[in-house]
Amino acid sequence: MRTCYSKKISMSHSASYYAAFTPHRSKNFRRTLSYQTVEEVTTLEKGVHKIRIKNRNAMTTLQATLPATASSKAKVWAGRTMGGIVILFMLMDSIFKFIVSEDVIKGTTDLGFQVHHLPIIGTLGLIATLLYIVPRTEIIGALLLTGYWGGAIATHVRMDNPLFTHILFPVYLGILAWGALWMKSKRLRNLILNRE
Repeated sequence: MRTCYSKKISMSHSASYYAAFTPHRSKNFRRTLSYQTVEEVTTLEKGVHKIRIKNRNAMTTLQATLPATASSKAKVWAGRTMGGIVILFMLMDSIFKFIVSEDVIKGTTDLGFQVHHLPIIGTLGLIATLLYIVPRTEIIGALLLTGYWGGAIATHVRMDNPLFTHILFPVYLGILAWGALWMKSKRLRNLILNRE
């Protein structure tokens, strides 16, 4: 049985009370609201918990999905914001590589590239960004973007460009990109910290 506990009612030293929306089969499949006493909560995996409840003097064990806490929601939204900044910048940067204009050509030639290099650079950046957008491939996208930004750093170093505004700018993007994944993905945090 899977029940989604949607609202925490109160907390005491011995038990927690939750308002549980439990599906009941009817013509309209309407959900009824019931109150049950949670005696024990054991985490099985991300978002899935083993709940021991007391209902009508009987102990029942079931598996349920509890809502994220306020702190975890804040981490997720912080991660989404950081990732959104990276995505917007990289999409604009990649798309503009396909729009031949005087500013784009001047910026490219100033870095030592030719005009025919623009579509190649734009395609590489766009593919990496799209992979970063998709949740299933976001880590692969982050790895590809890191390599892409490494090339940008090498280019700026070769051109003797300013340190904080040019050479380290891709580093700032990398911090945002990986920081976003760190905030959103508990699995990634466990992998990096070598936790089971």
